[in-house]
Amino acid sequence: MKKQLPDFMKFFSYDPKTGLFHWLVDRPNGVKAGDIAGCKHSDGGIVITLFSKQYKAGRLAWFFMFGEWALIDHKDTVRDNNRADNLRKATQQQNSQNRRRTGKFLKGVKCNALGRTFSASITQNGKNKHLGNFKTETAAHDAYATAAKRLFGEFARLS
Repeated sequence: MKKQLPDFMKFFSYDPKTGLFHWLVDRPNGVKAGDIAGCKHSDGGIVITLFSKQYKAGRLAWFFMFGEWALIDHKDTVRDNNRADNLRKATQQQNSQNRRRTGKFLKGVKCNALGRTFSASITQNGKNKHLGNFKTETAAHDAYATAAKRLFGEFARLS
């Protein structure tokens, strides 16, 4: 038998303009109706615990707005910003394309041996594709940006 989900609307209200959830009922741990629901998770997002199960606030917000569970992407990459206009349904790959750059070089760029040239690459469907070697970091990043826009559209994060 499939486990029934709680009727979330009985426990929380969601404000799409602020992205915040508020409790509608008092809870046994001293939380009062009207208090903000959820706490910061180690990944930077907000999680809300109900009946010993944690729910990501972004996914819960999507459920409140559209009545379906989905993988959610935060457009601005700020995981605790659960305003409705910042959320969009995404595949795992689309979600991973909307990550901020890591490291000291522009996104999609690595410095080659001795720092004389720069290479550009992009990953799609788990496969890394070399885009070329360039004399400048900017030229390598331009190649990455062109490929990212073509492959990932609105989910392409260039910085």
